[in-house]
Amino acid sequence: MVKKARWQVRLGELEWSKYTYARDDGEATFKLLGSLQKGQQRGALAQRADGVYVMLVGDFETELNQPQIRNVLGVPSPATVAAYAPAARQASPQTPAKVPVVTIKKRRTFTI
Repeated sequence: MVKKARWQVRLGELEWSKYTYARDDGEATFKLLGSLQKGQQRGALAQRADGVYVMLVGDFETELNQPQIRNVLGVPSPATVAAYAPAARQASPQTPAKVPVVTIKKRRTFTI
């Protein structure tokens, strides 16, 4: 049995700077997140302005499988957020926090 390789993601500037460079061309075309690796594929993880995750190596960009990357990052899909966000806001009214009951007992001393 061959074990399938999984995406490994490391976040931070130190990680993405190994594979690409920060772009200062005036437009925010990419949001650089970190680095990712799957088998022999390695590169910088970035998110385009339209929300698509890509792998960058220098100036070369490769679109990634969006559900797999969202799963690794723990980011819900836009459809999931749209479906559950309004229902979650309506279903949870603010309830007052319960104050715990505190009982203080005096220390008794016996003399014999």
